[in-house]
Amino acid sequence: MHKYIEAFLLFLFSQSILAEVGGIEIQSQFYLNGKLISKPSIITMPGETSEIVVESDTSDSKDKFEMKVIANNTENKSDVAMNFDISYLDQKNEIKASPRIVTKLGEQTIIHMQDESGKKKYEFRVIAKRR
Repeated sequence: MHKYIEAFLLFLFSQSILAEVGGIEIQSQFYLNGKLISKPSIITMPGETSEIVVESDTSDSKDKFEMKVIANNTENKSDVAMNFDISYLDQKNEIKASPRIVTKLGEQTIIHMQDESGKKKYEFRVIAKRR
């Protein structure tokens, strides 16, 4: 009987650890001059590096969008801190950025960027949620 109780308590303890450490879902959108380029979503564990690569290769163009992210919990349980490495490459454009974002869970954060000439405007939108 004690083994069943111990196993049950161990199960409850492990479930609470998983709930505490749970994953973070990151939904993002990347725009170039107002046009949606990529809309990747990824689920990551706190402190781990996750990566997503989106490529399209057609007769007209070849595009590549890469996003690496490390998401971490903060002292405020309603916030999440994210470090990104983003790159986008097509026949006319190349961008590399490494934004660091601290945002409230479930709220959209928007980062605006532009090239030195001001002609190319980039926008990166992010929403993070607990999983």
